[in-house]
Amino acid sequence: MKDQFKNKAKNWDETPWKQNLAQDAYNAISSKINISSNTRLIDLGGGTGLLTLKFKDDVSKITIVDTSKGMLDVLRQKIKARKIRNVEILNGILSPGVLPKNSSELIISMMTLHHIEDLHTIFKCFYEILVLGGSIALVDLAKEDGDFHADDADYVYDGFEKEDLKLPLEKAGFKNIGIAEISTVTKESTSGLIKEYPILLVTASK
Repeated sequence: MKDQFKNKAKNWDETPWKQNLAQDAYNAISSKINISSNTRLIDLGGGTGLLTLKFKDDVSKITIVDTSKGMLDVLRQKIKARKIRNVEILNGILSPGVLPKNSSELIISMMTLHHIEDLHTIFKCFYEILVLGGSIALVDLAKEDGDFHADDADYVYDGFEKEDLKLPLEKAGFKNIGIAEISTVTKESTSGLIKEYPILLVTASK
């Protein structure tokens, strides 16, 4: 599998809008989800840990799943430098059977869903991994007109309408589904204009 983020990984965290979004996502997730020192957290597409590592002192264990070796190499450097001991790394695709059933209280992701074609399967996978009463908190683009990503980016969706996410979540068995705008990314579009892109937080429970 081609690592499309390999050449971007080293400087990934330096982009201001990514830093701001990670902080907004952390604040929103922390305010909406009951997190404790016993929480086992999984981050799908966690990359360099820009969002995930903000939870390191809040939870008992973190598992970061990502297909990009380049991004995870940066993450490993952070973990070593900061002497973080509760983070596990999985380089690969999250699919049924990769992680044990009923093994997590919280699954998060940030700007990952729009890269995944089969949302039904990934939501079913989330449901199986979560304990009863566990939650998901997924941060991603609201529907946009297609100029957020560079032309060479590997993505599937130009963001999401609320129903795009609600229906497959319901089909997977989730309840208490909530979808709210929590942030705005201001960046240059592929057309060269500075634009604002709304960001959604999707929460649901098993």
